[in-house]
Amino acid sequence: MAQASTLSHDSPLVYRIHAWAKERFPLANALLAISLYLAVSAIVKHNSSDAIPIWHDIANCFAAVSIFLLLRILDEHKDYKIDNAFHAERVLQQGYIRLSHLKVIGIIAFAITGLSSLSVENNTVYTLQSWLLMLGWLTLMTFEFFSSKWLNQHLLSYSFSHMLIMPLIGLWFYFLAGHNSININLILLIMLFFFFAGFAFEFVRKIKSDEEENENIPTYSSVLGIPRALTLVVCCVFSVSLFAMLLIYYFSTSSWWLYTIITSTLLLSLLFLNRFLNSPSIQARRYNEATVGIHILCTLWMIIISSLIG
Repeated sequence: MAQASTLSHDSPLVYRIHAWAKERFPLANALLAISLYLAVSAIVKHNSSDAIPIWHDIANCFAAVSIFLLLRILDEHKDYKIDNAFHAERVLQQGYIRLSHLKVIGIIAFAITGLSSLSVENNTVYTLQSWLLMLGWLTLMTFEFFSSKWLNQHLLSYSFSHMLIMPLIGLWFYFLAGHNSININLILLIMLFFFFAGFAFEFVRKIKSDEEENENIPTYSSVLGIPRALTLVVCCVFSVSLFAMLLIYYFSTSSWWLYTIITSTLLLSLLFLNRFLNSPSIQARRYNEATVGIHILCTLWMIIISSLIG
């Protein structure tokens, strides 16, 4: 693959798209999307005798990646003018690819999510309803709820309104995985887990050191101050751990080591968050993102493992 340093407007389109994906939708994003779906599928398989076969799960992993890719592409369109002004170094902003290229990829991603929803035989109605609900909210997000000026002046309200897409994705995954009944308690646990996992990563990405701050681009650290912003991250990370443990407990498993691993990765993320609080830097911020991401991935795979041994 062509590297960013050798990328040119004459490079093959697939290389240029790869460079954009590496920058704006890296492999870690796809891994997280797949893990989120597989965790929900594991829960459904444990709870329902009508769960879909494994080959269908593999196909649905593409749908899971597609919905998060669609989110990214819609963000690229929505924020295009702002990114031109403040992120001129990006692949899209340098013109290596165009919005029209991303639009085609977005249409393909949209089609994959729709076809996956239609292919669930035992609960097509529930799956389509949750898919349409998710897309409805995604449409409102794209138009910033027709209150763009106000939302952009209130960062927390902006983030909360946009982060509500995460529990809706969790609801869609629940039915996409083949569950043909409505278990309110289980759905609430899944949706809350998705909400706090999304918020944890959203918060930690936008807490920066002074050397990274740009007065034209609000961050949680610039709006709230680093201590209060980190407190929000800690609350979200604790919530992720709590709801993951509740989901594991749902499987009636007594494997203490699952809880130990979750607690260990929680403490690791707290350690690095505390280091950032004491000495903010670009490198420390990257460690924050990495450890919080590892913790979320770890909780997901502990959920998956608990379903296999529970």
